[in-house]
Amino acid sequence: MVGAKVTVTLEGTGARDTALSNERGDYIFPTLRPGTYSIDVEASGFRKAQVKALLVEINQRARQDFSMQVGEVQQVLDVSATATTVDTFSGTVKEVVDSGRVVELPLNGRNALQLQALLPGSIQMGTGSAASGIALNTNIVFSVNGARPNSSAYTLDGGLNMDGYH
Repeated sequence: MVGAKVTVTLEGTGARDTALSNERGDYIFPTLRPGTYSIDVEASGFRKAQVKALLVEINQRARQDFSMQVGEVQQVLDVSATATTVDTFSGTVKEVVDSGRVVELPLNGRNALQLQALLPGSIQMGTGSAASGIALNTNIVFSVNGARPNSSAYTLDGGLNMDGYH
C-alpha cells in the first residue's frame, strides 16, 4: 500500500520514529537500536494494524509484513507475530548470542566464544594457535557453514571485536 504511515516505538523508552511506505508498500527504518518495539501502520480508509513486542537484535534486518483491512479508522487490527529471522536482503549468515545465554549457560573459564558451538552451522575445528583463529586471546577455532575458520567476524555491541584478519 502506497503512503501508509508506519510508526515504530521502542517499548522501553517510548522513543518513536515514523516513515511512509513507498510505491511497492515497503518501508524501512535503517537506524533502529536493538530492543523491543511496537509497530503501528495507518492508512486512510483502512483499519490500523499493530504489532507489539517485536524484538530487534544487533545487526539484524528484521522484516515485518502487514495486511491492511478495509474499515473505519477507529478500528484496530492487532497482529501477533515475530519478525522473520531469515535475511531476505543478502546471503549473510549471522546469529546473536544474547546476554541471557552468556549469563545462564555454564562456560569453562567464562570464555563466551565457546557459545558459538550452540549456533547452527558452527563446528569447532579443535584447537589451534592464536594465528589460526581470529578471536583475540583464544585458541578456539570454528568453521561456520563450511567457511574457513579465519572467515568469520566477531562483533560486540555492534563493533568489530577481533584480533585481525589473517
